[in-house]
Formats: sequence, structure tokens, C-alpha cells
Amino acid sequence: MEKSVEEQLLNRLEDLGEEELKLFHWYLEKGPGGDFTTIKKSRLENARKDGRHGTVDLMVETYTTHHVMEVAELILKKMNEVEEIQQYRASGSLSTGKLSPAQCSALTFILLSSEEDLDEFDFKKYSASEEALLRMLPVVKASNKALLSSCNVSEEGCENMLSVVSSQSCSLRELDLSTNSLKASAVKLLSAAVESPHTKLDVLRLNICELSEENCEALSSVLSSQSSSLTELDLSIRKLQDSGVKLLSAGLQRLNCKLNTLRSDQKTFVFRIIN
Repeated sequence: MEKSVEEQLLNRLEDLGEEELKLFHWYLEKGPGGDFTTIKKSRLENARKDGRHGTVDLMVETYTTHHVMEVAELILKKMNEVEEIQQYRASGSLSTGKLSPAQCSALTFILLSSEEDLDEFDFKKYSASEEALLRMLPVVKASNKALLSSCNVSEEGCENMLSVVSSQSCSLRELDLSTNSLKASAVKLLSAAVESPHTKLDVLRLNICELSEENCEALSSVLSSQSSSLTELDLSIRKLQDSGVKLLSAGLQRLNCKLNTLRSDQKTFVFRIIN
């Protein structure tokens, strides 16, 4: 007699050890892949109270009997990638800068579940693609310092990343987005994120080829915002109009400005910040 879908799924889960089951649940929460939805952490925690049977019931309820095994197979495949990455790291043969987005997802779980210090996260060590960066945003969120230079972040990617930066649970204190050639819309998003009362950023590093007057106005607002905790702003600017200089200067002179360091390679003007 052929086993039901529920029995087949239960058998697969019973083959997993406790750490493997933890990883399986992590993928259900973060995204199993494809177009399948995620499951909230609170629902997974409730399901775990009933053991593997609880997970089976929750998955069938979420994905239906038509798709639940497909979801399980997607997750098990990702779990194999985690094992591969662990083996590469243990042997010292992890190819830096060349990981696929799927491998970056696996590495994200490893970094977040390990005892390793997440004081500094240098994305270039692992990949250079925006898709991979978006999969590693949970690591950015848990780090004190994130080096994301030369990632070619698009406006959409910037929006996703900055929603993480401005979240209440984000630990980030220093963000380096140098040499990303951020567009005007991205600068506005960045300014809004830094102004968020939940953002803990102290240091922001940018390399922007050109700052329009509109962008300077947005940055000036950040400098004078009462909710901003920014104390250091590093700008590498090749072209800045006089109106932009005036706007940034005005932001620096506001009473709410906490900035004590502003760096720039501009040769025609110097900001002096006196507290």
C-alpha cells in the first residue's frame, strides 16, 4: 500500500538529526526556494512542541499535499549545500569571492548559528553579486560593521538592504557602501534609513561620483536629524556643486548634528566641524 504524503514527509524528517532539523526549520522560516512562502518563526516554534508530527502538519497546512514534498526536497538540497560549505571551510578550500547565491544562503546559516565573532562582515570575501548579497542580509543585520563596497547594488537591492539597516533588531554600527555609484533614488533611501529612530549607525562610508542638489538636501537632513546617531560620514566626491556645499554646511551647523568627522577628497573646500 502506497504511503500518504504525510507519511512520506514524516519519514524524511525522521531521518534528520536534531541539528539537521533545526536547519530544515531555518529554511522554512527564511524561504524554502522557488515561489513558496515562508513560515513565521512563532508558528514553527509552536509546531516543534509536537515534534516532527507538528512540522508535518504545519507544512501540509501551508503548502498543501500537492506541493509539500517539493518544498521538502528543495530544502534538503539546500541542506546538502550547507554541508559542502562546512567541509570547504574546515579544509580551508572555500573559494573566496566566487560563491553562488545558493552557497551564500548556506553560509548565512553557518555564520549565524556558529559561535564566530560577527564584528566585521566583508561581503567581497564571499561573492560579488547582488543576489548573493540579498541572501546574506541576515549576516549584515547581525554584524557591527559591514563592508559592502563595489557590490553594484541596484535601487531595489538598496531598498531591501536599507530596510534591514533601519530595523529595530539590527546591530550595525558601521556601513561601507564605497564605490557603489549609488543613484539619486538610492541616496534618498539611504538618508531615510539613517534617519530612522531604530538605526544605530555611527559611521557611513560612501563613494559617490556626483551629488545633486537634491541628494545634498537629503544628506543635510540626515546630519541635522535628532534621531540620527551618525558621528562620521565619509564621502568621496568627484563633483559637488556650490549649492550642494551650502546645503551640507547648513546641516553641519544645526544644533542636532552629532557628526564630528566628515571626510572628502574634494580639493576645493574643507569642512571644519567643531563641537
